[in-house]
Amino acid sequence: MHILIFCVTGDAVALALHDAIFQKGIRELRLVTEAELSVASWLHEAGTDARFFTRIRLSDGFIIEPSMIQTIVNRIPCFAMPHFINATDRSYATMEMYALYISFLYSVRNKVIDGMPTRNISASYNPLYYSLMAAEAGMKVLDNEFTSSPRWHQAGGLAPMEPVKKSKVLWHKQSPSLVWQNKPVLYSQPFSSLERLEVVGGEIFGRITSSKPLSRSIKDFSARIGRTVYELTLALVKERYFFYAANPVPAVLSAPAVEAFCNLITHEKNKGQ
Repeated sequence: MHILIFCVTGDAVALALHDAIFQKGIRELRLVTEAELSVASWLHEAGTDARFFTRIRLSDGFIIEPSMIQTIVNRIPCFAMPHFINATDRSYATMEMYALYISFLYSVRNKVIDGMPTRNISASYNPLYYSLMAAEAGMKVLDNEFTSSPRWHQAGGLAPMEPVKKSKVLWHKQSPSLVWQNKPVLYSQPFSSLERLEVVGGEIFGRITSSKPLSRSIKDFSARIGRTVYELTLALVKERYFFYAANPVPAVLSAPAVEAFCNLITHEKNKGQ
């Protein structure tokens, strides 16, 4: 039974996770990149009983099918299909490839870390969705407002994200070109700093020590978005932390977070044996 880590080429987190698992003596382990999957031979069958079966033969002859899978870590957000020269064909092939991949993951969802929920699947990388879930989980959420007419509308108490060098609310007096162009502007509640946290299972890694209410909110937030491992960014506003953003596929994880991720996966493997 194999642990499969699906990732994009050069994924630093996937490589670190693979090495950590390998060092624990587990050899039924494989990194599978999106490039390998995009040129693999796929057999995907949908039965009349709504059951699916998938067999994937990679270019080196390695075969993936449900019976040999113990655990899947999915870190592929999308596919690149560069072997389609025509842009229209490439766009269509990319969507079809992703649909095939999602269908495969859903068919083995009980083996995928975080499962494969069908609800909110299109919102998985939508910042507004995460802000809503954070608010429902009891977190304070940074106030934002978007306007396409900054010349006519001034958000009270908010500062513009553009231009970057201007931090005062009355920025329009110093930026006439922006005003006259009617350039769309994102206003944001001013904050003093951003803090990055790594959430792995029930553990939180970062420079700040989360309070019990914040820890409870983060746990609730994790349940609402259906994520076990993700990156959480908080904004510091007058010594209080507000939700800023969440990233389900962080580009970097600290060594302690990778170790916790490894333990999470190997625990699942041991539990299944």
